[in-house]
Amino acid sequence: RRVPPDVARMRYDGPHGAPSELVWKNKVVMLVGAGIGVTPFASILRSLQYQVRARAAKKENEAEWMSCERVYFYWLCRGQDEFQWFYDLLREAITGPARNRIEVNLFQTGEVKLSNVKVLDDGIQQFMGKPNWRRAMKSIAEKNPRESVGV
Repeated sequence: RRVPPDVARMRYDGPHGAPSELVWKNKVVMLVGAGIGVTPFASILRSLQYQVRARAAKKENEAEWMSCERVYFYWLCRGQDEFQWFYDLLREAITGPARNRIEVNLFQTGEVKLSNVKVLDDGIQQFMGKPNWRRAMKSIAEKNPRESVGV
């Protein structure tokens, strides 16, 4: 079958392994989830809290290499009600032991009446519309020079 020359060709391969399989091999991580697809990242955020707490209890040297030293979490949902699924976990992530390591960015992509938007507190960043990935990735790269970012 002939394909027009101006059409991009794509080939999908996978899925391979769990979405969180390689997250612990990076110092800087960008986690992106949409809707209920955020579930695997909930365990990552919780595990990070436990790891930081355990490291502090052992009084380990902070200068040593540690995975997920900086986590940029992006969650896209059609409606704000979906954010309530993991709101307590997100609040704990940015107020708990790993609070200096995690940035939470929530994007509501469906139609919204601004007067109905509930302001989320505790420093959770909330946006309307789709993320500007080019700007987000550039910002993360600038904040973490000479680091590979696991996505």
